[in-house]
Order: sequence, then structure tokens, then C-alpha cells
Amino acid sequence: MKIICGTDFSIHAIGAASVAAALAARSHAPLKLVHVLEPARLEFLSKPQVDELRGKLRRKLVTEGHRLRATGAEVTVSLTLGRPHEALVAAVKQGNAEMIVVSSLGWISPVQMLAGSVAERTAQNSTVPTLVVRDQESLIDWATQKRPLNVFIGYDFSTSSDAALRWVASLAGIGPLNVTVAHLFWPPSENWRLGTRSDLAAGTHSWQVHKILERELAGREVKIEIAEKL
Repeated sequence: MKIICGTDFSIHAIGAASVAAALAARSHAPLKLVHVLEPARLEFLSKPQVDELRGKLRRKLVTEGHRLRATGAEVTVSLTLGRPHEALVAAVKQGNAEMIVVSSLGWISPVQMLAGSVAERTAQNSTVPTLVVRDQESLIDWATQKRPLNVFIGYDFSTSSDAALRWVASLAGIGPLNVTVAHLFWPPSENWRLGTRSDLAAGTHSWQVHKILERELAGREVKIEIAEKL
């Protein structure tokens, strides 16, 4: 499982990189650490200033790469120019990576505040799962076999939901998982889809529909919760 991790060298990004390295080391996968330099930062700089900035960022990347390799992960680093979320998605395609890791918080420019966070836009545009790290300790403990990871999946019988289930199942190779899959349904819609009683009032509890939905999810080795949307 090849992993791409974006960093802006903030304390939150350092935590996300630590998680990425733990996952890479555990799964014996290569990790590529990427810092994206936005063109707007260079707009009013002279060439010597641009060269100085690039050199400073490269040194930071090299230092961070050395830190992550100490965990046992195979790490390469890359400094690229562009928009962060676009560069991370492009790095996935170029390297045939299977996961992106980013922090939930980090340095945000005024333009990004209006357009949404890098993590949000990366997740929206990526064709592979994006792990947004908020609590590094719990994820590192899981990757190092110290505790199971509790996973909650909202399931709606779509192909994307099936893909989420398959991806979570693949994580079992990294560490133990406690998985709960929850499906929220609207009784009139399910009555129509399943051909069950149509004379029930909107929001009326239907154990018949409930049981059918449970059977549709039967055979999956996960804990299932089904709730009606009232």
C-alpha cells in the first residue's frame, strides 16, 4: 500500500506524518512526503529570494524525512509547485499510491479559508481514500498494535459504501479493528423499494423492513446498526 502524505510543517502536519510513517512501517509500504509550494508565495519575491525559500523548504523536508525513517518506514520526499490538493492528487496518480494522509488543521491562506481546507478539497478530489488525522495518538497506537481501532461506517447500499467497506477490511492487515456499520433509512422509501406495507404512516416503525435490511447486510463480519429516520 503506497502512501502519500502532505505536510506544511505545522505541528498538526507533523502528527499526520507520524501516523503515515507508522502505517507505512507496519504495512511495509513506501511513503512519499510531499510539500507543495503555492505560486502565490513566490509572486513578489526576487529570484535569489525564491531560491532561498526553496532551499529552506528542501532542508525541512530532508529533516522530516530523516525523522520518519527512524520509525522504520521507507520514506522519499518531494517539493513541488502548485495548489496543495491538486498536487497531492497528482502525486497519487503518478506513484500509483493507495492512500493520502493529511492533517485536519494546518497553515491556511486567506484564499483557502474561503475555498475550504486542503484536507477537505483533497478528500473531495482524490480517487483513493484520504485519511484526515485529528488524533495522532490513537492511530499510532493502532498501527503499533497497542489498541484496536474503532471504525464507524455510514452505509447506504451504494457502490461507494461498498468501496468503504472493502477499504476498511483491508486495514485489518495493519491492526485490529472494531467496525460498526450503520444504515439510516426512511420507512416510506424502503416500503416502496421492498414492496412491503404501504399503508403505514410516514415515520411509522416497521419491523418487517428492519428485518429485511438486516438480512441484506447479513454475512458481513461487522457490527450492524440500523435506524429509522423519523
